[in-house]
Amino acid sequence: MKKRASVFLLLVLFGTQLSIAAPKIKRGKKTESQKMQEEIDRIEKRVNEINKNIEDYKVNEVKLDELEEKYSGTVKDLRLD
Repeated sequence: MKKRASVFLLLVLFGTQLSIAAPKIKRGKKTESQKMQEEIDRIEKRVNEINKNIEDYKVNEVKLDELEEKYSGTVKDLRLD
């Protein structure tokens, strides 16, 4: 009888520990959909960065063209003087 009570008590304690620990373990793990959403968010962020870099490149290309025209004009003016 004492042995059965000890086994029962151990099972109850073990079960209690599992029920307490289980939510912690579950919260720590990410579901596949959460992982996929994080990956999608990371990719979207990178695509936005690339698009911004492309726009910045286009703006800087226009500025460079303007500076090259000014430079050409300045060189031409210096040769005439």
